Amino acid sequence: MDGLGFPAHFHALGDREVREALNAVAAARAANGPLDTRPHLAHRQGRGWRRAATGR
Repeated sequence: MDGLGFPAHFHALGDREVREALNAVAAARAANGPLDTRPHLAHRQGRGWRRAATGR
């Protein structure tokens, strides 16, 4: 869907789901190049979500 210009919308509960959603966005960017879509990540619960997003 990213390749067609549709923004992704994720519901992620917990660190693993947040990490997998961010990995999916990165894979779509690698496959399709930079597009003017803004993926949305909702319900980012867990203490490590910032670490999952930044790698720190």
